[in-house]
Amino acid sequence: MIVRYHVTTRIDDRTIEFEKRLPDPFVRHTVQIGWRDLLRGLLRRGMSVTVLVGGDRAAVDDVLDCERAAS
Repeated sequence: MIVRYHVTTRIDDRTIEFEKRLPDPFVRHTVQIGWRDLLRGLLRRGMSVTVLVGGDRAAVDDVLDCERAAS
């Protein structure tokens, strides 16, 4: 199986997981926040969680074409 997609997870601009390889771009991704990050977020009164889905150029173009066709 060719894995063409990846997910990067960040909490407050700190990378938690970098380009975890995935077989499918339409994923359900769960982020488990550790107690240190949770405490830091409570003290700062906010926390930003970012999930970036990417892939090789051809794969991304295919997904965007599907999205345009659906609109």
